[in-house]
Amino acid sequence: MDDLATAASEHSYDPAKFVIVANENEADCIEAQLRARFGQWMVVVRSHGLFVEGSPLGVNKGAALRRLAEHLGIPQAQVMAVGDQGNDVPMIEWAGLGVAMASGSDLAQAAADWIAPPLSADGAAVAIERFLLAE
Repeated sequence: MDDLATAASEHSYDPAKFVIVANENEADCIEAQLRARFGQWMVVVRSHGLFVEGSPLGVNKGAALRRLAEHLGIPQAQVMAVGDQGNDVPMIEWAGLGVAMASGSDLAQAAADWIAPPLSADGAAVAIERFLLAE
C-alpha cells in the first residue's frame, strides 16, 4: 500500500481513478485492505472479477449519469441504466429503471429493478428491446 501513496505523490496532479489487476483471490484481499485503509477518503469497488478500482468519494457512474440526464433535460424516470459489476451499482440505483445482467455481480443484481439475461445471451439488447423499443 505504501507504493500507491508514493506513486500518487510523485505527480503534480491528483489521480482521478486507479485500477489494480489481480487474480480473483488476491483481488478480494486487495479490495478489503483498500477499503479498510482508505475507505473514508475513496470508494473502492470491483469493476470485474480481476479489477479493483478506487475513485474519489462522489465520483461514480450514478453521479455521471445524473449529470448527463440533467444536461440533456431527461427526467430520471425516463433513464434506463444497464450494468453488471459493483462499479455500476450507483448508476443502476439512480436510473428510473436499473437493469443488471444475470451474469453480473450479486451487488449489481441486488440494486436492479430487473435482471436481464447474461451477456452471452445479449442481455443488454434484450433489455433495450423490452423497455425502450416495445410499443
